[in-house]
Amino acid sequence: STKKGDEIQSVNQLVDKSIEHVKNYVEAISKGKFNLSKLEDRENKVCRYCQFRTVCRIDEVNA
Repeated sequence: STKKGDEIQSVNQLVDKSIEHVKNYVEAISKGKFNLSKLEDRENKVCRYCQFRTVCRIDEVNA
């Protein structure tokens, strides 16, 4: 039926959009852009408490 086809198309569009978002996040993360906080001076206010500091490349990318 058309309704079933429309639902499948909607789901496929949602999946495609989700994959696009994931790719964008992965690309940003690989460039050291985590944007978990929009605070000014976040490297000192947020990053020093982050559990991922040992693998984070933010200092390397911002240098």
